[in-house]
Amino acid sequence: MFDPDPPIAADDTQPRPPLIMTVQRDEPLDDAPQRGCANSLLILVVAAMFMGLCVAIIGLAGAAGYRDGSNDAATHTVNTRIAAISTQLPHISQDIAAANWDSALLRCAYVGTLQPGNQAIAGCIAGAQAALSATPTPTSTVTALPPTATPSNAPTSATKTAGTAAATSDSANNGFSPTAAWARALEENRKNNFETAVGYLEAIRELAPNFNTKDVTSTLCSTYENLGNEYQAGARLSEMVIVINKALDLSCHLADSSWAFTINAAQLYLDAKSALDSGDYARADRVYRDLLMPIAPSYLDTKALACQAFNKAGDTAAQNKYCSP
Repeated sequence: MFDPDPPIAADDTQPRPPLIMTVQRDEPLDDAPQRGCANSLLILVVAAMFMGLCVAIIGLAGAAGYRDGSNDAATHTVNTRIAAISTQLPHISQDIAAANWDSALLRCAYVGTLQPGNQAIAGCIAGAQAALSATPTPTSTVTALPPTATPSNAPTSATKTAGTAAATSDSANNGFSPTAAWARALEENRKNNFETAVGYLEAIRELAPNFNTKDVTSTLCSTYENLGNEYQAGARLSEMVIVINKALDLSCHLADSSWAFTINAAQLYLDAKSALDSGDYARADRVYRDLLMPIAPSYLDTKALACQAFNKAGDTAAQNKYCSP
């Protein structure tokens, strides 16, 4: 509301009172000024952008780590294959020179899985197979057994039945009776004579491949593994490698899933020990340092032999790394 003054006269020289203005408000104003940003939508947008940036950074870091890990794993795999191949080649040459065709075939087949397309290895496999087809194998001795052969101890009812059926021997197989061989294989397995059992089972697969195929194969697989364990416990590593490789060739489902690793470690162990025993300390040092100690330092007496090799080769760095208390 305004208070109007009286009209000013022409001769009015008196001072006038100040003009007072009064403003009437419907609502009082807050005395304190507002601070900050009151737009909640803007805050949410900024927070979302920040979270997205964090997620993107974490994702990029994870992808980089995965890539580096994959590259390291691939490099390790390649190095392991190269080492396995280089380990097998001298043994293959020795087997061929000594006409050990069974061992040569297994070793060449193993290298063939690591290096497909290698023509030299393909030739080795073909040559070993040809030699084996013309050379009697040790298991062929079981074919000379009488068709009515029975276990030396008291036969079970199943063995008696097998022995009766074996009386009508298979003339197509020169008197060999798969039924009698099967009974003997089961009996030798029960007596833990796994070497003898393997001989009978392999003879059945060779001379009567259609006889009780599923059971014979399954029993042969378990017998191979039992024999491999027996060889490993007796430190008969070369024989263990051959037997387990036979099981792997049959695609056996083995109770111990680490046999592939064990076979590789055993082959490296044999190669390194052979080099150490022959005085080739440089090679022994290299195999122990670069191949065996990084993957299987506790395999048998690997550490003790490796420390000997490092000492003989004057490899102070490896000795300090692996042999220091």
